[in-house]
Amino acid sequence: MPKAGPEQFRSIDEYRRAVAAFYGVCGLILLAFGKHDLDLKNFIIRNLVARTATMVRGVMNLWDLNDFQDGWILCRSLLDRLFHLVDIDENNRYEEFENWSFYRQHKVYQVMRSDPQVPDAADGQIPPTAHSKSRYDKLSKAPPKWERARAKDVAKSFGFPPLYKYGYDIASTYVHPMANDGLQDFFNITGLEPPRNFPDHRSLLQNSIVVGCLIVQESLNRCDFQWHSVIKPFFPSLMNHLKDGSDESMDALLKAAQTMASETNLCRPKS
Repeated sequence: MPKAGPEQFRSIDEYRRAVAAFYGVCGLILLAFGKHDLDLKNFIIRNLVARTATMVRGVMNLWDLNDFQDGWILCRSLLDRLFHLVDIDENNRYEEFENWSFYRQHKVYQVMRSDPQVPDAADGQIPPTAHSKSRYDKLSKAPPKWERARAKDVAKSFGFPPLYKYGYDIASTYVHPMANDGLQDFFNITGLEPPRNFPDHRSLLQNSIVVGCLIVQESLNRCDFQWHSVIKPFFPSLMNHLKDGSDESMDALLKAAQTMASETNLCRPKS
């Protein structure tokens, strides 16, 4: 993660604008994807961009609720998706990943539907089709062997050790219960004055936006489309804005977003 001291953080309003810009440009990218028939690889990548946009905006929403811990959990999930994308793409395991995902999800649903003690457990789930039942039965005879790669190993293999050490590993301390869970929440809820300062959670906003940008960058680089020249520079420019906070950087970002919005053909399949 980029190192940032308190003097390098942006204001909350700046982070709010950055998240809005990020979300808006992701929306334009997704609309461009939506104009094309996608194979499995590009379908997975498209959906990853959509999930990333929602999660980054979710971190901002959690900030407004003073729910910093769940914000860090989302930040960790963003990093997890970055590492998954890199590992799956580098090893060309999209099909294995999709088979494994289908099998695991439907195995859970199958257990829910067949539990006589909780007959309504599967209510609200999408009912299986004849095709999905047949596919699940076939996969059950030879369950997919795909396994999630360890985040630390992926980060090391592909040159992202700081993302693991200063992002994933730190954020992981917020996922599972700790002895001081809820301490900051106590003072936030009661309005009592805490006896000490808590961490400057602006690093949560900074890191989440940066990781979101990295995921979209990697997605655009690894998908099978050529993109309008203004799109790819947008994300490093947004990360640079988080570093320097200059109005010029934000102005350039806004102009790039306006250009994207006016274009009718943001991407085309690579020849």
